[in-house]
Amino acid sequence: VTISRKIHTESPTEYKFATNHIPLTFSFPLSGIYVAWRPTEKPWDQQDCQRVSSKSRCFCGHLLNQHEKYNSKHVFLKCVQSSCLCKAYKFVPSRPEEVGEYWLTKRRDFDPAAYRAKCRCKHTHEEHVADPPPYRCQAKGCGCSGFTSAFVCAACDRPWQLHETVFETESERRAAGRQVGDAWMPFSELPELAKIAATGMDNPNVETLMDALPAEAHIKMLPER
Repeated sequence: VTISRKIHTESPTEYKFATNHIPLTFSFPLSGIYVAWRPTEKPWDQQDCQRVSSKSRCFCGHLLNQHEKYNSKHVFLKCVQSSCLCKAYKFVPSRPEEVGEYWLTKRRDFDPAAYRAKCRCKHTHEEHVADPPPYRCQAKGCGCSGFTSAFVCAACDRPWQLHETVFETESERRAAGRQVGDAWMPFSELPELAKIAATGMDNPNVETLMDALPAEAHIKMLPER
């Protein structure tokens, strides 16, 4: 509730959420392609843990827009940056909030631009080879044979290596029963929060997540008589 209200304020945290999370929901659906990061195992694979934008970071350290362009015959997007060995875009969390490490942002010396997700060997994803899997660590003296995330996804509590980055058309998502269009937007399941986040117009009647639920949800939650 707080984040949806503050997206249009000058708060650095909420502004970053707005610039990194909200705009991406428009860019890819409008191009006809949805890019999502989701678990590979059932039943978690039914949800999209992250909506991926052109500025989302890859395991290799470069952004999605620094990789090849997607087309239906070319689904593994190689990095086009000089000397990068990445053969396919692989989303990696680039903000503490995405892995449940909210406390990091409250540290005085925290630098959002320098934050990188780490392996259990204590080295960042950028210190591991971009390809091939399992992404051996290149740090001097480290015997790590493959990247194993020291974090879990804030949305599903699964580690990074049990996720995949998926490129899908709207028809493919519809066939799989997944969200498209407006339903792809953040807070889509909470219409009142979605309105606040998208327009900046507050609703004083929304104080809790329960208040933001659609009317039909309230009816379903009423006890039977």
